[in-house]
Amino acid sequence: MRKTTSGFTVVELIIVIVIIGVLASIVIIAFTNSRNHAQNASRLEELRAWQKSFIQYKAANNGQYPAMADGGYCLGTGFPSAKCRDYTQPVNFYTESASTTLMSALSTYDPPKGSPRVPVNGSVGPYVEYYSTVIHLTMVIDGSSSDCPNSTFYVWDDGAGRVLCRIALQR
Repeated sequence: MRKTTSGFTVVELIIVIVIIGVLASIVIIAFTNSRNHAQNASRLEELRAWQKSFIQYKAANNGQYPAMADGGYCLGTGFPSAKCRDYTQPVNFYTESASTTLMSALSTYDPPKGSPRVPVNGSVGPYVEYYSTVIHLTMVIDGSSSDCPNSTFYVWDDGAGRVLCRIALQR
């Protein structure tokens, strides 16, 4: 009479472990993509809210946007090192302190409170760039050119997942 033992063989255990590993990696990838998508949506919603503040200001001020010198300014506060663009660099950044006049002008036009400032490869955003004929509201997101929604336009990506999306306001 043979005695049978119940249990799993080593091969069966290895197969189960591999299946669990594959399922875990799928869940981790899906979670990461969902988190990036949610952060991008929050960033872009904040950019649209800044656009609304600029439009409200223009409507209340004889069709003029806030008067600022050509250059770049932070939209909001709470940026790493108080810089909203290229905050890791000693030059080529926009600072919160240089943006106080603009923030004061927009303060009564329902500016967004701002989401947590999560850097995307050295840039945070949102920021605005004044030029003689146009004002560019800019946000940095994770992804590719196709991730800029229809209400914005794609500017560039660095090939490492950082994409600039903009809204243009004609002066």
